[in-house]
Amino acid sequence: MKISSQSQSEIYDALKRVCVQYEDIAEESITDFYVEVRMDSGELCVLDDEDRVVSEVTVGEFADHKDEDPELLNAQIARDIRKELERLDNAGEIGKMRVMKPFSFVLVDEEKEVIEDLYLVDDENVVIGSDLMAGLDDELDEFIEKLLDGDE
Repeated sequence: MKISSQSQSEIYDALKRVCVQYEDIAEESITDFYVEVRMDSGELCVLDDEDRVVSEVTVGEFADHKDEDPELLNAQIARDIRKELERLDNAGEIGKMRVMKPFSFVLVDEEKEVIEDLYLVDDENVVIGSDLMAGLDDELDEFIEKLLDGDE
């Protein structure tokens, strides 16, 4: 699925509304942002930690592809959203947000189960990618194995 520049612009605008809303708050907020795409309607909602809708938009092209393989569809949607988050970051919009770090944007399903981490920022580090913790399990296993071997 490849979406139009109009749909990309709609996603960008919805995410920018989140940035602007959290730029204008009186004090820093503690929150993460959950991006849910409802495939039957094409609605993209951004929710805060308390499941309040912060921003929403209907992307008709998402609904047009609702019968496709969900795994491939979610991967494409994540790429499209990540692209717009990167644009917002490059424009300095995300840096203006008064949200305590670390915070993240996460793609979730309708049951609020995490599909994919989209964006994570911590003081000086910004990670934009599909697998933010890639290889962590292997590194921990290797570390524990070295510790246990050292005891013998």
